[in-house]
Amino acid sequence: MAQIGLNVPLPVVIDLVPTDYLSAAFAVDSSQEIMHLGLTRFEQTTDGRVFGPIQIAVLHGLPSTMFRRTLAHEYGHALLAGAPAATQIPLHVVEGFAEALAETYLVELGGNDAVGRWQRSRLGRGGHPTYDQGFQLISPIVRSHGARHVAAALRRGPGGLSAIGL
Repeated sequence: MAQIGLNVPLPVVIDLVPTDYLSAAFAVDSSQEIMHLGLTRFEQTTDGRVFGPIQIAVLHGLPSTMFRRTLAHEYGHALLAGAPAATQIPLHVVEGFAEALAETYLVELGGNDAVGRWQRSRLGRGGHPTYDQGFQLISPIVRSHGARHVAAALRRGPGGLSAIGL
């Protein structure tokens, strides 16, 4: 992410975890249509400052492109950690940014082939309102303004949305 100008200014711990860890974290049952591949957690003080490391958990055993995509998505959440105003951003915008960041990273990493594999992996979601519709909204904005500018706008909260055309 450093090559596209994005650095999390806090310590980050990355763990590879089994499916049951993520299922328990999301209280997922087998009837839900979305499979969680990663999770970002952090603790905040009442004024929104993060204390301790940001913890990113990624499902163990993912194919390389999916691992990188998932890690980039979770990194998007880590970028917004500690910005109290960012908690006021609608969830589909936050998840759309994380998905767009994953796309941006895959383009930097491997060009169209990696992005194509990632896009094909998304087809099974069937237009999830939070992830896919958020991605459709935010991806063109990230492409036109850049991921660093969009992250900075989201960290400013609802007041920053006008800077990116929302």
